Amino acid sequence: MQESRVMVQSKSIGCCFLLALTAVLRAADTMVVPSAFESVAGTGTFAGPTATSAKTYQWLINASQLTSFVGRDLNGLSFRLGPSTAAFPSEEVTVPNLDLYVGTGVTPSARSITNFSLNHGPLTLVRTGPMVIAAGSYTPGGIAFGPTIPFTTNYLYLGGHLLVEMRKSAHTGSGAPSGAITASTGATLGYGSQFSACWGNSDTATAGAQANFIVARFHAVPLPTYPITGTIAFSDYVASLEGKEVQMVMRPVGSTTIVHSGPVTVNAAGEYTLNVLQSIPLGSYELTADTTPFIRRKQPLDLTTSGATEIDFSLPNGDSDNSGEVDAGDIDVVIAAFGEVTGGTNYSSSVDVDGSGEVDAADIDIVIGGFGLVDD
Repeated sequence: MQESRVMVQSKSIGCCFLLALTAVLRAADTMVVPSAFESVAGTGTFAGPTATSAKTYQWLINASQLTSFVGRDLNGLSFRLGPSTAAFPSEEVTVPNLDLYVGTGVTPSARSITNFSLNHGPLTLVRTGPMVIAAGSYTPGGIAFGPTIPFTTNYLYLGGHLLVEMRKSAHTGSGAPSGAITASTGATLGYGSQFSACWGNSDTATAGAQANFIVARFHAVPLPTYPITGTIAFSDYVASLEGKEVQMVMRPVGSTTIVHSGPVTVNAAGEYTLNVLQSIPLGSYELTADTTPFIRRKQPLDLTTSGATEIDFSLPNGDSDNSGEVDAGDIDVVIAAFGEVTGGTNYSSSVDVDGSGEVDAADIDIVIGGFGLVDD
């Protein structure tokens, strides 16, 4: 068997634009189930892929949890530790065999614990063989996901309820529980209707018992995109630009329909790359760039099969209250924080408009200098 090593690494016009917008909503390449727990720790734990014992485990997932991934190729899974679990493992661990199967499932409320085969239709074996977990791959806290367990065979999800089955052999060395939604407390969170789980105490089990639902993050093959590149200048700003985030919104010329919306980060020179889905029709668009405390600006772009280049912005400074206009309200909030420094009670980057780390006379001058400017 081939060994798989798990390491830390980690948009006729009206109709077309509606299709493009649907694609945008599907653009994320990861999806957490249950969706409400994407950035929230689970309510408990369960012995999952990082536990030492052999087991069979089934995730049953309602189609309503998976709508954004319809038509996507699933290519991996990842899990996280329970909220009170220490970092794992302290030294490298080898799981002799971990088989993962994916297929259509019954509704979670119809789960059988006396015959696991009744819970699904035909299953696809998406990975098999040993799995090596590098030291420190899983961090504590119950929120951060561990390394992706990649599929060797992708699974095309076409809608409907989904079932994932894990058959894991026992391993020696250390183990740790996975973050989960407990069956006893999960009914109000969707356990039994939106998701459920069952398990058996061997890697060949065909029946077993109810299980807590291990929070899972699905990974999908990235959708093809067009690159849009350019530079963003931030007026009267002295701090480093490296990693600064800007919200970008793209619309067809003369339309209010949004075909792309999302953040980009710039490098130290203010350069950015925005990747938009190839499902967006080629043609003329307007792109806006916005981040507090700057005034939003708009630029035209012609989207071609090569994307678009030199879509540059110069953002005026001074909209501290994010109202879309530099006015008396902005002067008031900066004066109210006068003298605050980074880490101070009333300090924020929105009032420290020049990014110097201190709210001072320079910030007031910048706001006064931009008085009357409004968003595009």
